[in-house]
Amino acid sequence: MKKISAIYLFLLFANSPKVFAFRDSLVDAKQHTIKRFYMGFGIGTGYKGMGYAAEVGIIKKNDWGLIFSLFGNEYAATNKPADYKSPSGGFNLFGSSEPSLLDLADIASVFVAKDFPGRSNRMRFNVCAGPSVGYHRTFTFTSIPEERGGGSIFSNWYSGNYKTSTSKRWSAGLSIKSSIGFIPSKSFSVQLAAFANINTRHSYAGLQLEFLFGRLWEGEKRR
Repeated sequence: MKKISAIYLFLLFANSPKVFAFRDSLVDAKQHTIKRFYMGFGIGTGYKGMGYAAEVGIIKKNDWGLIFSLFGNEYAATNKPADYKSPSGGFNLFGSSEPSLLDLADIASVFVAKDFPGRSNRMRFNVCAGPSVGYHRTFTFTSIPEERGGGSIFSNWYSGNYKTSTSKRWSAGLSIKSSIGFIPSKSFSVQLAAFANINTRHSYAGLQLEFLFGRLWEGEKRR
């Protein structure tokens, strides 16, 4: 009788809603473990010219995840006058004291990402979007009036005809990215991406070629 009572209590406990909920939570936890973790770098087209890209991604088994991305873009100063003459005529025996006249746009983004399987385990598609913060450095040029009397040849040659300064600003925006990845091995992938960043300073769109390293394939049998 005691054995029958113990078995009845065990079955009653095993089939209680709380036990089912706990079991389901364990199953969900297993299903939502990390599927891919990687770091990567690459090159791409930015606001103007080429830029560099770096990112870290975490994708769970439900194919949702987060990607932290940085894209940096240096390009020739957009405000540079056509008649600009650099100090020292662009030449200095001890090195030019003039800074590189390059504007800068660095964009940091946090993406919510969704993976989609390709025709084989060697391919995957990814779509992601998220907020971004941008740091922008822009050169400004101020004309230097010519000295009365023309000044000396040396002073005119050395000082240049414009003073340069920089303005630094931050921007908030939205980044959108879509990519296709080719996975030749468990720890390496080549990815081609189209992206756009809409921000309060300089919005742009372009293409990126990225190389990813990490846990990119779980090891199941490939087709």
